[in-house]
Amino acid sequence: MLENLKNIDNPDYWAFKGRSKRQHCHSFFQYPAMMVPQMQGELIDAALSSNPQIVSILDPFVGSGTTMGEALFRGLNFGGIDINPLAILACKVKSKSGSTQVLQQKTSHLFQAISQSQNTVINVNFSSIDKWFLPRVQVELSRIKLAIEDEPTLWVRRFFWLALAETVRLTSNSRLSTYKLHIMKPEDTYKIHSPIQVFTEVLQNNLGEYKKQSDVLSNNKMLSKGRYTGSIDLVLGDVLKDTGKLNKKYDLMITSPPYGDNTTTVPYGQFSFLPLQWINLDDISRDKSIKRYLESAYRIDRESIGGINIDFKSRSEALMEKSSVFAKSMEKLIRLDGQKRLVSFVYDMDKSLAKILSRLNKGALMIWTLGNRRINDVEIPFDAILSELLIAQGATFLSKFERNIPSKRMARRNKVSATMSQETILVFTRS
Repeated sequence: MLENLKNIDNPDYWAFKGRSKRQHCHSFFQYPAMMVPQMQGELIDAALSSNPQIVSILDPFVGSGTTMGEALFRGLNFGGIDINPLAILACKVKSKSGSTQVLQQKTSHLFQAISQSQNTVINVNFSSIDKWFLPRVQVELSRIKLAIEDEPTLWVRRFFWLALAETVRLTSNSRLSTYKLHIMKPEDTYKIHSPIQVFTEVLQNNLGEYKKQSDVLSNNKMLSKGRYTGSIDLVLGDVLKDTGKLNKKYDLMITSPPYGDNTTTVPYGQFSFLPLQWINLDDISRDKSIKRYLESAYRIDRESIGGINIDFKSRSEALMEKSSVFAKSMEKLIRLDGQKRLVSFVYDMDKSLAKILSRLNKGALMIWTLGNRRINDVEIPFDAILSELLIAQGATFLSKFERNIPSKRMARRNKVSATMSQETILVFTRS
């Protein structure tokens, strides 16, 4: 595969600075730490050039679906899993093909219903609503929510819900400079725009990009009677427990796993907590357990990889046998809390590898993009640790290369993320 990649030794090339653009489904929603679409596309193309028999891609940490979007444009089958309901909503919206004419008509009807609404009842109730939303914002968000609920078609409602999620993000009292829930200064709340105005702009943009995407897929003969010709399988669940719900095997895996437990790296759960309060969760999944994610702003992050620290000693010893780099990292971490965080995350990551490999065909390529985080001011070489864990699982190492990340969308005030200036791309194959 690597012989088909350009500038393999040039980290600046793989930064895609000035060459990245979010369009089509990639522009629907601003999710934390999104991958560069052009990079994912180039990696997929190199894999396809190396093995034209590839027809399916797996992303076990699918996030908002950047890899999925690039798979769509190449007519490939796709499987993805994520523990975050907001991520799965984004993926379902991005991967759904439907009539753009119908969507335009329903959007016009929705705007009319919102503009005519005189509702002043707040139809969302959670304990901290007054902390995170101004009264005027609550009223307008409620009007939007009620109008969406009146739409009878599920895929259309989902399209509208995603636009509302972006609207909630932009009109809450949480600072936009961080993915964590941090209240903005009271004197800054005057800057919050009308949710109805923001929603209108977001939905109109998404509708325009949806039309462009449909045209591309249609011109490339990837639509049949308005439906995508490939298969898209998405699972809302834990990669440690629910990967088996993807009941097929895949030819290529491309993913960017978490760099550490979400609570101390990128808090996807905190980021998603407020938008999920305004979305009807039944429209994301019929699984009633989905409602547990709204119990607190930290529930998703705590249920994610490395979110729970238990059985520290035995797990640490088992990992040291598999990875000498992990053992050396543990020696450098003097504080117990840092050791526990590292053990919990690496143990869960190691467990996930067996689940992921079980979903891949023999000989399948694996492309991992990951960064090296810091714990207690000690840099953890996650790329080297993951390499040793994969080899211990029987995978075969092919190569690795670096990319600079000057433009990756990370939280500016997240100290851990701010230390990251490079990512590593690991290439393995399932033996």
